[in-house]
Amino acid sequence: MIKFKTSALALFAFLLPACGSDSEIVTDPGPDASEGGLDASGSDADPDASTDASTDASTDARPDTDVEPDAAQEAGAYQAPVTLGASFPFAILASAAVTNIPTSRITGDVGLTPSAGANLGGFTAPMTCPEVTGQVYAVDATGPACALIDPVLLASAKSDAESAFLDARAAVRGTPASISGDLNGLTLYPGLYESLTSVEISAGGTLYLDAQGDANAVFILRSETSITTEAASQVVLAGGAKAANVYWTAGSSVTLGTTSIMKGTLMAGTSISLLTGANLEGRALNQGAAAEAITLDQSTITLPSP
Repeated sequence: MIKFKTSALALFAFLLPACGSDSEIVTDPGPDASEGGLDASGSDADPDASTDASTDASTDARPDTDVEPDAAQEAGAYQAPVTLGASFPFAILASAAVTNIPTSRITGDVGLTPSAGANLGGFTAPMTCPEVTGQVYAVDATGPACALIDPVLLASAKSDAESAFLDARAAVRGTPASISGDLNGLTLYPGLYESLTSVEISAGGTLYLDAQGDANAVFILRSETSITTEAASQVVLAGGAKAANVYWTAGSSVTLGTTSIMKGTLMAGTSISLLTGANLEGRALNQGAAAEAITLDQSTITLPSP
């Protein structure tokens, strides 16, 4: 007698036609891609991928050059805001002079102290100082006709501005992350940054400040000497960052180049200059009785939204 060995698979194949031509073999399709399982390529599908891809075009376009978040955190991240006190409503608060080449646009108050009101230039006609959406303050009657004389308020604002400058540069804020030279192409995260020399954003360049989704994130950037933004450069806020929470301090001067765009409160040891068409969302505050002028040339300064 001849014996046959028959595997279970062979037997199944032999018997299958008996099931009829309408029969189907149903296979398990695996995890449903619509439920966040595998996609057609066999990799994990991300249901939020399309949302992430459309988050912020300016962020996607950034060069891969940044100061890592961990470095910023080690260097005094999660900074408290700088207290501006009575200087808060001022778009411009100068010590020696304010020089305005029309036509500029200023949203916020303008003040000069301790220098005489006569050194408020470019706001003399007509009576209403139409370039200023706010109030112009002087210490005496030699200022423009539209100015209010209030030396007490100005003294308080100046004192608080000087305190803010010292607060931003205080050692108790922690050890800053080091920055220097040209900041073009960098992405900075919330925290404290300092250069022992001058800093700039080169012509046409961009500096990104990324709050990483924290609308209360604070950025403090300090230079021992000068801060300069060259022509057509810009500071771009990303990830919910606000100009109200950005503070720049310079041991000497700040210069905003032609048609450049700047974000944040500027606190300078000497002069602050906005060249033709420069745009600042923030404040221009310079320090001390001996400080040089704050100058504008057909420029725009707008107080930041809280």
